[in-house]
Amino acid sequence: MTLACGVAQLVHRPLYDLVVRDAARIDDGEWYRLITGMFFQDGWTAGLIVNLIWLAVLGTLAERVFGRVRWLILYFGCGLLGQFLSYIWLNQSERATRCAAPAYSVP
Repeated sequence: MTLACGVAQLVHRPLYDLVVRDAARIDDGEWYRLITGMFFQDGWTAGLIVNLIWLAVLGTLAERVFGRVRWLILYFGCGLLGQFLSYIWLNQSERATRCAAPAYSVP
């Protein structure tokens, strides 16, 4: 999945902007970005290569330790949790400012 998305991203660069985690767009209802953001690399070619190497090494080890099904659940569960926490944590001030803006416009 990561390889396919990474290659697609490198071949068609505008694809990244359509799927990357973006708090404003998620707030506007584009929740799919929490999932697709797990597979597209902000480091482009270097990020893709490093992530694929780590997945090959650690993923193989984790699959042996946990088994295939539990490893997939762990991988996707942690990925979704990481995306969600990044969305909440890294964009607090932006959302707080946007939410407060209507209150400031009331005389």
